[in-house]
Amino acid sequence: NGTSSDYSDDNLLLAVKKNGNDLGSTTVTVEGAAGASEIAPSTTFSKYVNSFQGWYVFNRYWELSPSSQPSSDVQVRFYYNTNDFDDLNTALGAAGRSTISNRTDMSIYKINDLNSSGYDADPANGHNNIPKASAYNTDGAWIYNPPSSPSTVTNAKWTDGTYYSSHYFEFTVAHFSGGGGGAAGNSEDGTLPIELLSFNAFANGDINTIIWKTASEYNVEKFIIERMDTDSRDIKQIGSVKAVGNSTNIQSYVFDDTNPVEEAYYRLRNVDYDGATESFDWVFVKRGINNRMVNLYPNPTDNRINIDIVDPQEKDLLISITNVVGKVVKTQQYKYSGGLKKIQLDISDLSSGTYYISIDNSVDKLIKVLIVK
Repeated sequence: NGTSSDYSDDNLLLAVKKNGNDLGSTTVTVEGAAGASEIAPSTTFSKYVNSFQGWYVFNRYWELSPSSQPSSDVQVRFYYNTNDFDDLNTALGAAGRSTISNRTDMSIYKINDLNSSGYDADPANGHNNIPKASAYNTDGAWIYNPPSSPSTVTNAKWTDGTYYSSHYFEFTVAHFSGGGGGAAGNSEDGTLPIELLSFNAFANGDINTIIWKTASEYNVEKFIIERMDTDSRDIKQIGSVKAVGNSTNIQSYVFDDTNPVEEAYYRLRNVDYDGATESFDWVFVKRGINNRMVNLYPNPTDNRINIDIVDPQEKDLLISITNVVGKVVKTQQYKYSGGLKKIQLDISDLSSGTYYISIDNSVDKLIKVLIVK
């Protein structure tokens, strides 16, 4: 309508709430084309996309280059319209992915080029070599989750709004460069449903024990444990464990293979509530004589633990106790002369809880769970 006060027919692109920051001379660019692009989960493409399904984003993106970066957080609004949303769903449908019925199920990304690496914000170019940021104010691509996300991480979500006929994502940034919006379908963004901290397997007496930890989980239903025999190379599912589901705290899991083979590989797969799965690397377990000839008692205990070891060979032993976060809280070395040996450890200084006791002879390592009352 040609007025400076009525915005009802304007094409809104980007807005910044400076919160008192002086950005100096600022260049703002909103570019791109109609449609949506896939950001592929390949090591030769974007590093920040870890999901095997990749994800899809608007072809339209923004870049803002101030002469002075803000000294405190600012808010950004990235506007989009119905055509942007429809183009995203068209791309998802063409790829055989579930379309999004609610625009608030989308995720958005913000690229922080803190190291002047020259990251290309244009999604049509695949976002090559952009790492995943560890926080909203660190280098790389930070993903803001939908408003409905259970995440409690600082500035991990965007808020929804409308201004006249335009919709917008509003989110907090600490540094300017570029960004845009998109989705992978079924409320998924391009990041992993879980962040896996560790995955290990070890011989544990007559069984093999598999343990793993997650730093975060989003929409995860369960974990599947698979085993591959080194002789036949056959892969079979040997069990599953229900996941916490949605969490931003460290979660610990244990699964016992009660019918182990002498040599095997184990791997973990997570399954989300939409049926999508993600597999992780294999770990190897070789069973040894010590693994079947160690007795730990009493367990649970409150002041001392007895360890009976039977082995025909002389070996130096290193006994270590670690807590559930992996910190070593006690170590003891022994000169073992073979045969039957009883070792007694004073654990009266340990707080109540779950620990792992490791017996290492430089050839085999046995790890058992220890409960302190």
